[in-house]
Amino acid sequence: MTNEKTTTTSPALIQRYIQNEPIGISCIDNPWPTIGYILSGKTHLYLDGVCKIITDREFFYLQPGRYYIENIPQGDSPFTEIIFRYTPSVIREISKILFAFRKESSSQTHSSLSDTPDCLVYPVTDSHRKFFLSTNRNFCDPFFYHNQVSHYLRLAELWHLTESLFPNDIIPLIRDCICTGSELIDSVMRFHIFDNLSIENLAEKCNCSTTTLKRYFSETHNDTPHKWQIKQRLLHSQYLLCCTDKTISEIAIACNISSISHFIKIFKEKYGCTPSVYRNLICMKTPGIIP
Repeated sequence: MTNEKTTTTSPALIQRYIQNEPIGISCIDNPWPTIGYILSGKTHLYLDGVCKIITDREFFYLQPGRYYIENIPQGDSPFTEIIFRYTPSVIREISKILFAFRKESSSQTHSSLSDTPDCLVYPVTDSHRKFFLSTNRNFCDPFFYHNQVSHYLRLAELWHLTESLFPNDIIPLIRDCICTGSELIDSVMRFHIFDNLSIENLAEKCNCSTTTLKRYFSETHNDTPHKWQIKQRLLHSQYLLCCTDKTISEIAIACNISSISHFIKIFKEKYGCTPSVYRNLICMKTPGIIP
């Protein structure tokens, strides 16, 4: 049996993912704010060394970022989830749709993005469960599959439903993330994590000045763009050490670190041991877990 990934748009705004067999921990890049629901099975989400378990009794919200997940099918049923991504263009389109029903309040509750957890999990309501089950059935309809207006209507419906039930939580976070422009900077930076681009090139791709880019990283990540990139490469090296049989040299190359000696040096500075020791003493004791 093979794993199936069903996508309705490009880039995918509404996506159904079906996985028939366990495949271990995977690394995914989530470029936009995302709301999702697991119809069958469960997900192990690894955040800062902690495993968060998400089941079909909950729906979840993910901030843009890189995640390490393990999808686990339930019995003979495949793992199945549906996710909705909110891009700036989606926000513009669904705002037109929702404006027909109500005017946006001029006073919105805003949260500090730097203080927001990467993942929020809520007990699924009957309304949300019915909505996601209905969306799952939509995937069998060729009209829905190829009709972008249908996707925007579904995205607007989920937005309205979530805002009605959780007015101070998920939707203000999405609105903040989109309106601050941080999604563009974070998306560009994550796309180029393994590229050796100059600060000037990165700023140009982020459509901002080098001063703005440096200030954003200082305020949001308490780091410089270059140091943040190196930390992300080292984080990915942890995943490769624990979840693959790649050699240390292959991992250094995969993470675009200039040499194996430099990789060992900066890894030891960050984690207090060499990559080999890390793999042997930590990963082997807790297989499948990213510390």
